[in-house]
Amino acid sequence: MSLAFHREKVSARRLAVQQGFSLVEALEQVLQASAGVQTLDALLTQRRNAQLLREEQRLAHRRASVARFHEARNSQLADSSAWQGWFDGSAVPNPGQLGLGIVLRDPAGCSMHFSQPAGYGDSTLAEYRALILLLEQALLAKAAYMVVHGDSQVVIQDLLGSAPIGRLDCGNHRLRAQYLMSQFAVISLIWIPRAKNCVADMLARDAFVQNSPANV
Repeated sequence: MSLAFHREKVSARRLAVQQGFSLVEALEQVLQASAGVQTLDALLTQRRNAQLLREEQRLAHRRASVARFHEARNSQLADSSAWQGWFDGSAVPNPGQLGLGIVLRDPAGCSMHFSQPAGYGDSTLAEYRALILLLEQALLAKAAYMVVHGDSQVVIQDLLGSAPIGRLDCGNHRLRAQYLMSQFAVISLIWIPRAKNCVADMLARDAFVQNSPANV
């Protein structure tokens, strides 16, 4: 009965009443008619396999839902204990004088801002130095779990290994950043658009004011 469709069960009940068959006999006739050219055993085997497949799909869906729940919960737990950081570097002109800006926020939501000049170079060098400054400050603050945000696709892709070829002139800075990243228990690099990195960008530009002749 479990392999029969609803309409077949209805037809079997009607046939049993009309012909005086038992319900089992009537259902067997209805199913035989549904089988058509194939045998009744072949029809039942086909339906049994389809039923097992649907059950496996339901179980897989349930397991996936449970996995997503635990992943989301673990993500929330990780986020609650993670430090957040933003970095930006500027070169004026490009190449030119470098300015670094970083924001470091602890799990309690308290933020620290850093702004400093960094000599001469281009914008990519400025971004690398800003990232290194952020990582150094985070390690000094004893951060173990770290989420880093930056708007430099070049630097982030270079460190994640998704850039085609790393810049040779940034090799030492790349190695320094990789070493510092290895000191964290967990660290993530996330690219964000410049509009969402405005505080770090402002701090990087403020570094030029600190390094201007009037402030030396």
